[in-house]
Amino acid sequence: MSRKHIAIFGDSHYACLRLAHGQGLVDLSAHDVEYWGHVGKRFRMLEFRDGAIHPKDDLTAQRFAKFNEKGRTFLPAADFDDIVFVGCRIDIARVFTGLIDAHMQGTYLSLGLRHAIVRHRLHGLAAYGMAIEMAALGRARI
Repeated sequence: MSRKHIAIFGDSHYACLRLAHGQGLVDLSAHDVEYWGHVGKRFRMLEFRDGAIHPKDDLTAQRFAKFNEKGRTFLPAADFDDIVFVGCRIDIARVFTGLIDAHMQGTYLSLGLRHAIVRHRLHGLAAYGMAIEMAALGRARI
């Protein structure tokens, strides 16, 4: 059986996985694991095109490549079996804050409406959209 090639993609939150892996706290020896990410506001400078996540400028490309074992300047879905999105500026707490506020005020929101609100808010997040587009390619499991 061949080893799965896994990309762990993220903002500063992916660093906890990278650190745990590097310190031997998690056994990923059955997989080829590659990290691609960066801290800070550089996530605003990413876009999905041609089956990959690409930086919009050279500085962003260099920053992401610096933290990748292979020096990749972009993240192609076709190169991986699985791609794990970690953090990626998907602030899930903000997605649910409005729902909690409505509940606390006694507003009734049906399950269908709650699902629609969550979907709408998630689709407004760039990294979530990139994950949806990558998954639609059917190449890597997202």
